[in-house]
Parts: sequence; structure tokens; C-alpha cells
Amino acid sequence: MITERDKLLLRHVKTYGYITINQGRALAYPDMKRNYEYTRCRLLRLCNTEKRLKIIRNTASRLNLFIDINADANEINNMVTEMILKEE
Repeated sequence: MITERDKLLLRHVKTYGYITINQGRALAYPDMKRNYEYTRCRLLRLCNTEKRLKIIRNTASRLNLFIDINADANEINNMVTEMILKEE
């Protein structure tokens, strides 16, 4: 079952192309205790059970990126890597 907070996470992915656990935590569960673990579980549920997202690992940032199931993983990964390299 998709909750309102799940829909918020999915909207973020649709808008920006990806979401990290920390972004989801700050967006959907800012005041909850153990919000990192809960966000991680919700994002994994959207990947495994709901089949709405998939996970890729960005080596430059060492983060898992949750992206839309239909998105091009290489394109998203390159976009995030370029943003990280610009910041350095």
C-alpha cells in the first residue's frame, strides 16, 4: 500500500530523477525518531514490493540512489557524478 509520504518520495524522484535516504528522511520524516531506518525501509519497499524504484550505487558519492524504474541508470549516475565533481 502506498502512503501519502511514499507519494511524496515518488514525486521527488519524478522531479529530480533520484533520491537518497538522507533526502527522503529530511523530506518525509523530519520529526520522527529513527527516521533514517524508516525511510530506508520505505524506499526498499518501493523497490522490492511496489516495483516503482530501483537502486543504483554512485561510486563518486558512495551513496545509493533510488531512481524511477524506467529511468536510465547510467544517465542519472553520470549526472550525479558531474554535480559532485563541480562541487570539489
